[in-house]
Amino acid sequence: MTEPASSYTCMNKINVRLYGSLNNTLPITKRQITFPVFLENKTSLLEILETLNVPVNEIDLILANGAAIHFNYIPANNDFISVYPRFENIDITPLNLRHRGTVH
Repeated sequence: MTEPASSYTCMNKINVRLYGSLNNTLPITKRQITFPVFLENKTSLLEILETLNVPVNEIDLILANGAAIHFNYIPANNDFISVYPRFENIDITPLNLRHRGTVH
């Protein structure tokens, strides 16, 4: 992942939004908002989140364009990725990563 490059470089951009306590490790300028992440290569979502220093063991649900996904998902250009911490008051068992066996 890199910062935006010149218009001559081909790279994908995804849009990421973290919710709740997952924002705590982000710079203040990226908290509670959707922010772009630029990718030069095909990269798994797990690698992207680890690069952003997101505590992946605290993630309960990840959506790509509204559909539940796993950590091994390879984002496509312009994907919208929503990342949620553990839900305390809402039962999302069929969707959460623990139920799907993908939490580390």
